[in-house]
Amino acid sequence: MPPSSKVASTDPATVLMVDEIAISPTDRVLMLQASDPALVVAIGRQAAETAVYDASLSALERTRHQIAVRHVQNVSVSDDVFPTDEARFDVAVLPVPKGREYGRGLLFAARRALKPGGKVYIAGPTEGGAKSLISDAGVVFGSSNTLTYRRRQRIGVAVQPDSPAIYPPEWGDDPTRMQTREIGGLTICTMPGIFSWEHLDDGTAMLIDQMAIVEGERVLDVGCGYGVIGLSAAKRGASHVTLTDDNLLAVRCARASAEANGLTNIDVMASDVYDGLNGQQFDLIISNPPFHQKFDVNTNVAHRLLREAGTALKPGGRLVIVANAFLKYDVVMAENLIRVRTLAEDNRFVVLEGRRGEGKQTAAPKRSAAVKRERNLRRNEYGDSDTDTELDTDLNIDFD
Repeated sequence: MPPSSKVASTDPATVLMVDEIAISPTDRVLMLQASDPALVVAIGRQAAETAVYDASLSALERTRHQIAVRHVQNVSVSDDVFPTDEARFDVAVLPVPKGREYGRGLLFAARRALKPGGKVYIAGPTEGGAKSLISDAGVVFGSSNTLTYRRRQRIGVAVQPDSPAIYPPEWGDDPTRMQTREIGGLTICTMPGIFSWEHLDDGTAMLIDQMAIVEGERVLDVGCGYGVIGLSAAKRGASHVTLTDDNLLAVRCARASAEANGLTNIDVMASDVYDGLNGQQFDLIISNPPFHQKFDVNTNVAHRLLREAGTALKPGGRLVIVANAFLKYDVVMAENLIRVRTLAEDNRFVVLEGRRGEGKQTAAPKRSAAVKRERNLRRNEYGDSDTDTELDTDLNIDFD
């Protein structure tokens, strides 16, 4: 891109892409992830049209905010994860996602969406999937090559051939389409891009085993994935279960899973933790909260889930979570809830329960010095970043 698109970003892959991707003022560009809105803004200022897709609701909302405040024209943000228009785009941009199968799905989406002669650029950490995904692009497109690499980041390119798009049969089923599996005694609709999409992970299994549902309770499953926890609660006597996830693929699959199991006392919605609940409160919140942001340890979402639980719980209501034992979430829970106790633990996971007090609670309590010390300990030991910064500061956007 020309010098006018210079961007200072916290993501080194973004800097690499801005330096290496060739975009003309007449190009239609397909962005297959919105993990860094700074990249969307930089590309949107150069292309005739930019269409943005992502599985993350919050990433899409951050992108909408940035293109609005930066007054970037000709950028559209879709609520679909994969584009449906075929042979429409001149350039596709693919930051490497977490999960090789999901990455292959995004590559295949680019293969369907590009015009003959169009280019897909793939960039990200060399040892975090970029090398493998560039190689996979060679299979899907017929050939691919690495343009350059620096700061442990790599960018590659593949050119759209003038032939039909066929998903490689040796890779299995098309990852852009929903699949059905029997998981946790339920018929589950799932697809790559969702946590533990092929099987029931051990932490979730432990949580379900410890999950006690009182007949008639209203239950909230936060970060529901394909829905196995919330659906299990519905089958155990909950009067109503709300399932939420930031991942739009998860929301789609959880809805289909509820229908496949004939469960009608279910609501599924896209929500960044509690944002989409409109003040609803529940007797029980259950969750296997995420602690990875792509390839790094990151507990921001989990800490927010714990700190703000009181706003979504009825007085006396319970929060029950499962987590990796080393994360020490009991410290954060104890600062925000009462009667925190361990329901089960082994050398890998711990299931914790805390209750909201009976008094009025309209906002999350402030973090104490003890919680801040625990946060800093994790940051130093695991590279965690649990900061509440303004979006523009966090992105470090600096356009000429």
